[in-house]
Amino acid sequence: MFFSAWRVGIFLEDYHANMSAINASNSTSPNPIPDEIWATRVGVYAIGGTAIAAFGLLCNSISIVVLANFRQKSCAPFLLICLEVVDCLLLLSEMMLETLATLSQAQLLSDSYRDFIRPIYVVMYPLPHIAQTCTTMMTVLITLERFIAVARPLLASTVCTKTWARRAVLVILLWSLLFHVPLYLAYTYDHVPDPATNTSRIVFHRTALGESQFYNYWFVVWINLACEFLLPFLLIVVFNVLMIRALQASKTSLQASTTSASTATSSKRSAREGRLTGMVIAITVIFFVCELFPAVALIIVRGKDAFSECSAACAHFVSVADTMVLLNSGVNFVAYCAIGKQFRDIFARIFLRRRGGDGRRREKLQLAMGEFGTSTSTTRCNSEVKDLTGAEGTYHQHHNQHHQQRLHDQQQQQDNDDHQLHQQNGHHQHYQHQHQHHRSRGLQERRTSSQPLNRL
Repeated sequence: MFFSAWRVGIFLEDYHANMSAINASNSTSPNPIPDEIWATRVGVYAIGGTAIAAFGLLCNSISIVVLANFRQKSCAPFLLICLEVVDCLLLLSEMMLETLATLSQAQLLSDSYRDFIRPIYVVMYPLPHIAQTCTTMMTVLITLERFIAVARPLLASTVCTKTWARRAVLVILLWSLLFHVPLYLAYTYDHVPDPATNTSRIVFHRTALGESQFYNYWFVVWINLACEFLLPFLLIVVFNVLMIRALQASKTSLQASTTSASTATSSKRSAREGRLTGMVIAITVIFFVCELFPAVALIIVRGKDAFSECSAACAHFVSVADTMVLLNSGVNFVAYCAIGKQFRDIFARIFLRRRGGDGRRREKLQLAMGEFGTSTSTTRCNSEVKDLTGAEGTYHQHHNQHHQQRLHDQQQQQDNDDHQLHQQNGHHQHYQHQHQHHRSRGLQERRTSSQPLNRL
């Protein structure tokens, strides 16, 4: 960032001649940051962060469209949509205010971009922090809602409603705004005349609050660490553990009460529970891994106010922490596709719908996405996707061959049955012929034996 909040580690006073790309008067100003640190900052955060932000904005927009088509009575889809919205806000604001400005200062983007973004930055600089707080609190809220829905289903019917969800989201938004009021009051800007150009330029600097020990030590480090990381981490862990236990208990009781008549139903329920458990684990892992980096960076750089006071390894870690914040808000789509079968089905129905109702392409892509979600090799996934676009003729050819082989097998089976029936009929006729022959012979013998009696 371009101020000493140390959320992700860019300072105000010492970034590219006054520690801010926004405040740099021209692109030829000397760079007090060592080249190694600056190269990492540009390569990892500016370039990598911009790519992640662009990818995340596209994927989150798709996720919003798909989640809006969920037909469920619970408020979970609505909460997920709100999470995607605040993630988009975080990615867009971070990219516009931070990563692109860093690229401009590194001569990888036009210098005019800094002139364009400078008046916007001095007003909107708290926006990325507000969006990140909303993202963190929304993750906690979604975990709480799922815990209630799984462990307390009767309570969920009255509590986990859309009205309740809207009120909770409004509370999170108000909390995020109020929490960052000190950040907004810690910085200000002035119009300083520039004799060289006979114009004025905007200079961004701290206020008395921004220079105080309360703000720089207590608020930025410890209050921010407790409210933004420690407390949310603890709540998410507790809710997830309790929810997983409730899922396991429900699965055990379902297996114990299952009869032969309800085997299919219990199997479907177990599959849904397994997917839900996998979704919970995926969301928890993504949040913990990505948000752990800025939390550790916040502790490492406490009390430091310039890059010169931080080692090169520390500066590299801060650049990675910045990027992980963006990654956390940009990979939800991957998790949805990997684990959510309903999400994949709705995605295929919306974005792969063709005139004429060709469903084979949609089914094949769903299969490919499902293989991707179960960690199947990338080569197999690519071959499945390739089949969607170029192998329809091969599919019909194999289908016809399979149909002909099936008819041939049926005809051969019919011939075998006829042959067996013919043999059975032949044996039956031979038996009847022998029986008649023995019967006629017996009658003849009896007649012969009775002739002498007649003579007497």
